[in-house]
Amino acid sequence: MKFQNMITLELVEAQDWQMALKPGDCYVNELPIECLPKIYCQVLSEARDVGPGFFWVRAYSVLDPKGERGLNCIVDGTRPITRDEFDQAIKELQHG
Repeated sequence: MKFQNMITLELVEAQDWQMALKPGDCYVNELPIECLPKIYCQVLSEARDVGPGFFWVRAYSVLDPKGERGLNCIVDGTRPITRDEFDQAIKELQHG
């Protein structure tokens, strides 16, 4: 099944791990766009009002180390990470 990546606007075939995302899961967006840092996300809930394949997430980066709630498509994530990896990344973003 294909979804439109909200960052690159490309139509992308979802990978198995992306199709299996659920609340509590964590992933990172690592895009080959020079001005965009890594974005660490935790799925909060499905965004059923938006459509299939969309989630509300809490996203963190060097630009927003405190995190903010936002909308992501399942194909925005480039690789899954464990909760421990997520927590460590957030700790490093917030405390250097």
